[in-house]
This record gives sequence, structure tokens and C-alpha cells, in this order.
Amino acid sequence: MIDLGENQLTGKLPTWIGNSLVKLVVLIIRSNNFNHTIHPNLCTLQHIQVLDLSINNLSGTIPKCLHNLTAMTEELNLYPFFVYYIELPILTSLMTKYTSFFDFEYLMWKGNEVKYINVALRLVKLIDLSSNKLSGEIPPKITKLVGLIGLNISRNNLTGSIPKNIGNLNSLNFLDFSRNYLFGNIPQR
Repeated sequence: MIDLGENQLTGKLPTWIGNSLVKLVVLIIRSNNFNHTIHPNLCTLQHIQVLDLSINNLSGTIPKCLHNLTAMTEELNLYPFFVYYIELPILTSLMTKYTSFFDFEYLMWKGNEVKYINVALRLVKLIDLSSNKLSGEIPPKITKLVGLIGLNISRNNLTGSIPKNIGNLNSLNFLDFSRNYLFGNIPQR
């Protein structure tokens, strides 16, 4: 996990994040002053479940290779969650006794900061690229990320139409394409 959110960091996103940290699950750099483009090497993060690059000055297009984020291509399976939920009273004493730094994370969810414990964090799969200066079209292959529960690309300069297979994202809890320059119809399915 890397959380550098809400700082005054500037410059390009380091390419070593995608090249060296192949097992990274959470990358949060929201609310900084990063600029330049989103380098395609982030698409090599096959285990990433939370990618929050919001509220920066990133420009250029959304990488067309985002569909390579394979952890986000797996649909939501609630069975493990219910197993953990049933056993939670048993685990509570162990969790409080052996709590580590990575047992919870604060994530932005629909504009609010929400605390997720380790168990629930495993269910969260989201991409937030909102409030940047991204342009171009929404990559059609983003619809292959069927495990996404949240996709926010609002407040950019995106053009074109909504990908026709956007309805394939069956696990979505929220989708925000607002405040762009999109046109055309909303796909039927």
C-alpha cells in the first residue's frame, strides 16, 4: 500500500511505482500537485484494487491499457465477506491484539472519507481519476474491469461518448462521468 494523499507533492508520477511494486494493492496520491501524464506502466499493477489519482493536475489521456489491472477484472464475490462477518466476534480479540498499520485504510467514497477495515478493503475495487486535466476519450476497454464497484472520472476534459459496453460493469455502486464534455446517447446495455 502507498498512501501519499493530501500533501504538496509535485512533478511526474514516478515510473518505478509500476515497474517495481508489482504486488501493490492500494495506491492513493489524491490531493497533491502531480502533473504530466499517467504513465502506462501503472497498467502493470495486476494486484491493484484501489487507484486514486484524483485532485491533481494530471493531463493527457487515460491509459488505454487500464484493462490490464487484472484484480479489477474479477467480479465481486461476497462469500468470503460473509465468512469473515460470521467469524468476526472470534477475530475481534485477535485483531485488537495483533493490529498492524495495514489493518485499515481511509478511502474517499462518494466525496466522503470512509474507514475500511482489512476485511472490507478486500472487497473494494475502485478507480478515481476525478478533478484532473485529463482529455481524450474514455478507453472502451475500461468496461473489462467488471469487478469495479466505483469509477469516478468526473471533472476532467474528456470528450467522446460513453463506452457502449458500460453496462458490463455489473458490480458498480457508483459511476461518475460528470463535468466533462461527453456527448451522444447513454448505452442501453
